[in-house]
Amino acid sequence: MINKGLASETCGPPHTEHFLHWPTWRSFSKESLMSSEYTLLFYAAVLLFVHNLLPAAWSATIKGPFWAFGNREDAPTGEGWGARARRAGANYLENLPIFVILMVLLILSKKGNVTSGNGAKLFLGCRVLYMFVYTAGIPYLRTALWAASIAGLVMMALPLL
Repeated sequence: MINKGLASETCGPPHTEHFLHWPTWRSFSKESLMSSEYTLLFYAAVLLFVHNLLPAAWSATIKGPFWAFGNREDAPTGEGWGARARRAGANYLENLPIFVILMVLLILSKKGNVTSGNGAKLFLGCRVLYMFVYTAGIPYLRTALWAASIAGLVMMALPLL
């Protein structure tokens, strides 16, 4: 079952005009308010929130709970997993606007297809893995995941050309 969008009153098998097909284990009810396009935008926002939490948690472990609940005027900038998490978050912030713009253009133009939908899922999946791999300090896999996420953005852009 797939939700065709906000204006749809029925759920049925995947349709060609709906470009993001979810795995068969996922089903949507008629009452579902979000199509998969909006769901992916929501997941991108959740990922941004997680990117903001990781460095804050790292700083709190270094400076202590009183610092964490204070004004945080002297945030640690050192090395380690927290600093890598901060850099991963900065990189995500550089790429997130491109993803959002492409997704909005695909929604508004109704030019999305299976390739652009798979590109959106590739982008988000790679960015989730990228966050963990970068934070863990694995250099070459990090670069490969970044390149794959960029390929996902290209896949999203193709129908718009």
